[in-house]
Formats: sequence, structure tokens, C-alpha cells
Amino acid sequence: MGLLDHRAPPRHTRYVTDLLPDPGCDTWVLHLDGVTAHVEVRLDGADLGVLNPHDPYADLTPWLRPGVPARLELTLRRGPADSAGEPVLLEGRRATGWSAVSGEEATLWQAATRTLPGEQTHLPVRLAPGELGWLHADVTAFAGRTWTARITGTRTKVTAWFNGHVVGRLWLPGEPRPAMSGGDPELLTLPAAWFDPAGGDRLSLLVEAVHRDLPGELTGVAFGP
Repeated sequence: MGLLDHRAPPRHTRYVTDLLPDPGCDTWVLHLDGVTAHVEVRLDGADLGVLNPHDPYADLTPWLRPGVPARLELTLRRGPADSAGEPVLLEGRRATGWSAVSGEEATLWQAATRTLPGEQTHLPVRLAPGELGWLHADVTAFAGRTWTARITGTRTKVTAWFNGHVVGRLWLPGEPRPAMSGGDPELLTLPAAWFDPAGGDRLSLLVEAVHRDLPGELTGVAFGP
């Protein structure tokens, strides 16, 4: 008995459009949002490579000039179920005057310590979009047993250190919040064994406002046995 192969060969589709880069910009990136096919990219005849679902971005900056038209060609190699996605041209000005450094957990705990002594504050604490800050609580009075801390708020990510140990990273309700499964997404545990016999126990929270447009807020920290 013979078998029939119903798989269709990849189809080639070509799109051509003229771009007019914004005169006020100096950086351009092509994003194929939702693409599931392989897409060859050419700009004014120059081969920029192939985009795919795992790498849907192409930096057009070396080939574009502010206010100077350019021709973009996209050639799709796709099967019947593949999608070209939606081409989006991202324009902007390159950020200047900034720097970034990496920091492991121990380095961040040292950074938290350098913010002490800080100003006394009361909850709720509101942060502007993209802002971050440290909150510290003396928990020496809880020594002798394991405690929990329930963190409440909106549109914030909270990383918690207890006496130098990371005890949790929490995404509080609100967009953007990744899907979470297992356990209580707003609860931290402070193990009895990590309290210092000499005292001076500290819970430090690095609070980040994660929404692009709306402020983040930390409304409460409730301790319980």
C-alpha cells in the first residue's frame, strides 16, 4: 500500500516597501512581531540576513540615514501554516550618558547595606514607572522561630533579602506579571535558623515599579508565624 505525502513545499512571498526614516532619529530596528516563517531581509539591495521566530529583530541603523528614503524587501519562506507576522519599524534616539554593571546577590546585599541608615517611611510607598528603591525592616524581635511575611501592592516586583539570604522574588498583581504556579505568590518565609544570635536581623526589600506607564505601589508587609 502506498502512502501519500500531503506536505506542501515552502512558498516564497516577496514584499517591498519604501521607508522614510524620521529625521529626528538615529537608530532603527525592524521587528517582525508574531513571525513563524523564515524571512530574508534586504535594504537598498544589501543582504541583512534571515529573521525567524527565535530572532525576529534586525538592526537597520548602519544602512539608514535620517530623512533619506530606503527600500525594504522581505522574502518569506513559509509553509501553509506559517505567518509573516506584522513588520514594525522601531525608531528612536540612541541613549547616551548611562552605564550598567552586573551584580550578584551578595553585591546587591552590600548595596542595600550602603543605603542605611535611611529615612523612616510609612506604607503605602508609591514609585514612578521604572523607579526602584530599598525598604528595610528590623525583625530582631521575631527571633526564635520561623516567620512569614505577606507583601501586598500592585505593579511591582519585590526581591527580598533576610540577613544576606535571598528569600524570594515576588511579582505583585497588575500588568506586567508573569504566570506563576505553585505556592503563594505574595508570601515570603524567614527561617528561624537564619536569625542572628547577636541580633540586628534585617529584612530588606528591593522594590521595582515594572509597568511602563503606571506607578507601582507597595501597600503592606504583614508578619505571621
